[in-house]
Amino acid sequence: MSIYYGAKAGLMDSDGQLLDENTFSLSVGVLQGDTLAPYIFIIVMDFVMRSAMMSECGILLAKKTGSVRRGQPAKYLTDLDFADDIALFSPTIVKAQKLLNSLEKWAQTVGLKINQGKTEYILVGDWGDKKQRDIKVKAGPLKRVDDYKYLGSWLLNSKADFKIRKDLAWTAIKKMYRVWKSDHIDRKVKINLFLATIESILLYNATTWTMTKGLEKSLDGAYTKLLRYALNVSWQDHVKNVDLYGNLPKVSIRLRQRRLTFAAHCWRSAQSAYQPAHELLFWSVPDGVAKRGAYKTYVKVLLQDWYGESIKKREQSIAVLNIKSAMENRKEWKKLVEKKCK
Repeated sequence: MSIYYGAKAGLMDSDGQLLDENTFSLSVGVLQGDTLAPYIFIIVMDFVMRSAMMSECGILLAKKTGSVRRGQPAKYLTDLDFADDIALFSPTIVKAQKLLNSLEKWAQTVGLKINQGKTEYILVGDWGDKKQRDIKVKAGPLKRVDDYKYLGSWLLNSKADFKIRKDLAWTAIKKMYRVWKSDHIDRKVKINLFLATIESILLYNATTWTMTKGLEKSLDGAYTKLLRYALNVSWQDHVKNVDLYGNLPKVSIRLRQRRLTFAAHCWRSAQSAYQPAHELLFWSVPDGVAKRGAYKTYVKVLLQDWYGESIKKREQSIAVLNIKSAMENRKEWKKLVEKKCK
């Protein structure tokens, strides 16, 4: 048995000489709970993904610029990975099937296979009546879904993801009712517990939401009700929100600050090494992918966060250049964000 990772496959002796595979056999291995297991698994998965991914089958992030020698090649997004949780991206059904076939082929070379029951696909954009051939693996066709949960978040709709996070937050806060009902726990301690537990559940992945005025209003309302429950304040007590929050700012304002900080972190990620988040942050959606008409995008949300108002379409390109320039300096950006979000 041997593992291929950027070098010629085979077994070596103590002098570095390649041996015949039949020279001796291995009767031991690495168990799942072993300390080396995650590290070896990452190495194997890295080899599989590097071998399987074909850039021409991914979504175009940036077009090719300049000449062959001096220009920049086109950039594509083919996959996002977290251990064995892999999301593949492709602009067409045919290319998606080709990408999946390549992944399945290279995974089998190291003894891995795609679980048909746990693998699903989703169509985003204008697909008409959505009549097309199925995407398949060797075990059979995959299930098509209208929304997909990846790493704890529902991807297609920020509003739907918020509703799920709100339900999870209420489930969690009710399990801690003994803490909230206690008269021996100080208000400050309760607020710290609330921020560490309930708020973390409610705002999980919230920095990536495409916020509208309606969603922002719903978020503030849900947060206020949760905070009243945590501080054991009933509507019959006639406590105003100003007194309820105290020194705690509105959640929509704090989320705005987090979003700007997160966005700048993604933009500066390319300073040390290339990261897809750098390209995706201000990515312009290709024609046919998004809905026609007026719609909210993450770029529009960031510009509104920064400038305090909606930016007209003809002025967006200049506004994006200005915000990109401001993001480059981490310390100055942090000061400006704190000033704008007061």
